[in-house]
Amino acid sequence: MLVSFNGSRFDLPFVQARWPQLRFEQLHADLLYPLHKLGLHGGLKAIETQCGIERSEETRGLTGHDAVKLWKRWERGDDEALEVLLKYNEEDIVHLKPLADLAYRTLRARNLEPGRVDEPEDLALA
Repeated sequence: MLVSFNGSRFDLPFVQARWPQLRFEQLHADLLYPLHKLGLHGGLKAIETQCGIERSEETRGLTGHDAVKLWKRWERGDDEALEVLLKYNEEDIVHLKPLADLAYRTLRARNLEPGRVDEPEDLALA
């Protein structure tokens, strides 16, 4: 199973355009949509903040645009930029697990208890 955040609109089209020989036939869960259904809006970093997930000091405040700039710096020989980019990407990946658990648990509970409304504080992971 492939889990992403906005991967349907960004990551997968980018990868497929760059490497058309790759096939993505596995199940794909794009967490953007279930998290928005729960009332959590914004990009991944904004939703992490809403759920009480913190980034490391090294990556706090970095955006996807910053990630592209880090990649370009690495291409020009800046090894430190690659280290920061790898940490940023690692945190993206690691933080998808608790967000996937939250989406599954909350949406499942709503299906089992029709009419249930979650308050924003109920969606915090911490």
